[in-house]
Amino acid sequence: MILHEADISRLEERVGIILACRPYSSIDDNGTVEESLVKLWLMGIDATFRAQAGQTAPPVWIVRRFKWGPHPWPVCWDQLPRMRNADCGAIAALSTAVMQWRGMIAFPVQLVLRFVPECTRGWSALWSNAGVAMQWCGDTHAYH
Repeated sequence: MILHEADISRLEERVGIILACRPYSSIDDNGTVEESLVKLWLMGIDATFRAQAGQTAPPVWIVRRFKWGPHPWPVCWDQLPRMRNADCGAIAALSTAVMQWRGMIAFPVQLVLRFVPECTRGWSALWSNAGVAMQWCGDTHAYH
């Protein structure tokens, strides 16, 4: 595989999504005591899961804990216990953090992927109905 750096303006034009200065999804850390407690709580959930599923089991408890769906950004650690939904970005950010807590090397990666229009229209309707801005999706591409 050969990777080439993309011309962002041409890519934006092609996929219909503003990409310049778009960071990867992350969970904001404000350094509060409540956020530290949330992290400890999540580490406990992960430890309990690994005790039952095996030490090398991927953290599938995350997708069992959160229903996939729209929510506002940014996301902070202290919001996680109250969140019912988590989109792909939040799930990926939490999964990356969990793998790092486990001592593994894990990095965030986000790509522009092509989808059929039915998918992007469906996602757009979900986000619109929830009153949440959806800047990650165009007509046939998504920053995923």
